[in-house]
Amino acid sequence: MKSQFPLAAQALQNWVAVQKLHPGAPLPSSKKLAKELGFTAAIMMRACQSLLSSGVLSRNGYKLTIAREKSTPSSFQGVICIVACPPDDAFVHTVKELLTERGILYRTINVPSSAYTTLPDILTKLFNGEKPVGIILKTKTATESLKLTLRTIDIPMVVYAEGLHPTTHSSVQMDSHQAVEKSVNHLYELGHRRIALFTVSHGFTVREWIELYQTACLKRGLKEAASTIWSTENYRPDLVHEALLEARQRHPEVSAILTWDCFVMQVTRTFSVPREISVVGMGKSWLGPAPRPPVTMVQLRDLDVLASWACTNLIEQIQTIQAGKPPKPPTETLFVPELLPGKSTRVISAKKLPVKTQVTSAPPIAHPSQTWRNIYPFLKTNGQDEWRPLDLSKLANHSITRQHGWLGAEPLEHFPPGLRSIHGVPFQILNEKRNRGHAVVTFRSPHSHSTKGKRLPMGVSVKVNLQTKALYFLHGCGYAKSVAFAEYIIHFASGHKSSIPLVPLGLTGGNLPKPPKHLRPNLQDWWDGYEQRDFPHAHHATVYDVANPTSYERTLYSLEWINPRPTDKVCSIEVCVDANAGPVLALVAVTALL
Repeated sequence: MKSQFPLAAQALQNWVAVQKLHPGAPLPSSKKLAKELGFTAAIMMRACQSLLSSGVLSRNGYKLTIAREKSTPSSFQGVICIVACPPDDAFVHTVKELLTERGILYRTINVPSSAYTTLPDILTKLFNGEKPVGIILKTKTATESLKLTLRTIDIPMVVYAEGLHPTTHSSVQMDSHQAVEKSVNHLYELGHRRIALFTVSHGFTVREWIELYQTACLKRGLKEAASTIWSTENYRPDLVHEALLEARQRHPEVSAILTWDCFVMQVTRTFSVPREISVVGMGKSWLGPAPRPPVTMVQLRDLDVLASWACTNLIEQIQTIQAGKPPKPPTETLFVPELLPGKSTRVISAKKLPVKTQVTSAPPIAHPSQTWRNIYPFLKTNGQDEWRPLDLSKLANHSITRQHGWLGAEPLEHFPPGLRSIHGVPFQILNEKRNRGHAVVTFRSPHSHSTKGKRLPMGVSVKVNLQTKALYFLHGCGYAKSVAFAEYIIHFASGHKSSIPLVPLGLTGGNLPKPPKHLRPNLQDWWDGYEQRDFPHAHHATVYDVANPTSYERTLYSLEWINPRPTDKVCSIEVCVDANAGPVLALVAVTALL
């Protein structure tokens, strides 16, 4: 939707003209102007700030007045530098629009969230090199090193970093105390008592957030919630995913998560929200599609207010210096957030609070190689006359061994190519070095979209043209949850079909809801944080490091399909996935028993 602040600015100028106010005349507050002119207070505040920077209005202390001389912003000898970590979020996007509207040149230095520790070096190079006329710094995580670096920079700057309170530069941010307290109170009123805060594990700003969270919990008498802190070492989605799963296994009693906006998307992709767990996010920094379901957020209703304040303050600093006047003292401005309810939280009964229970796990296994030797009963009773591995080489589209292959960011290690006997079945594992770097067929999902610029498929057809007793599939699954997300459809020469739905087990134990009875799990996530089981026609095989078996464990699954029409030729196997369901499927091998 197009921003309304230009309309508000024009309406205010028209109102001034009608009132016939002379230069220097005082104006009502922005709240009274908003009510008078029919705009929200946030939009009117931004409109006033825009007119301040353009010289239409001025300030006499805190009072808005009509400028004595209407003027345009001074021309800058150089450019404003925007340092953004994470890159190009909603705040930065709005800053760029505002600077462009005012004809001000700028350049952007984008810093990935994972590289936030480099911010001090970046700012030092800017200050010691070709100095910009001003800097707008936006960062999600601040360090002591960054705080010290800011004290050495004496050019105009505005900092937007929640929890960072620089004494040498102006800053703007959402009131974090209000954000945390409103979030905890909202969950408490819905009946949640077992709450967790999910955050990064380092940084003095993180310590401040934790203290605010603990204070808000203790005000409500939530001692256990105050001590339940989930954390991740990094912002990388795969590491965040792993951290969430690990924390969930440790604290299955938790019914709600409070987290930053930058983690909201990953939480909704990891868990079934709000059925499995309720989520409240603080702030809003993403661009593009919003999470599904819409998340309950504690945020500023209009981020344009922060961006407008930052631009106006920086421009005023630059104009003051260029006019040869002494700089004004830095200011810190806090904006109070609002609770905007979504569909990511649900009411739970305070009388039936979840109780922590022991998570069940598979019986201990002496050596991971034993998981490979669990032969299917059908093979023991029907013999193993002749095997025929099916050719997947032309369909393969992903590497096993490289980063960002396989099922996501991490490769599958210690699984060499060749003929491997798993659960009594000979599976032919493709050699990616001899097959264009491809060894598996990975399908599209919310977590895996494309490879080498090509979109991953939502379905493929594997040629068979054989009379078979049974078919055996070897595959892996990522981002598992209890949903029928894919199926193997067997096509017969007679025109008949047979379907095999793929349903991961997902997280288990504690107060986690059980999957619907009509869904029969036959698969599980490949990561070691999940409980691994054998099912009637699906067995798990642990991939391990032969030199040190306990140092690395990942899991593949084989799937058995016994042909109900053994005299009817099988023409093909159609693989279909629901790209929006969540889990990721990688097909490794298929073998037919003739």
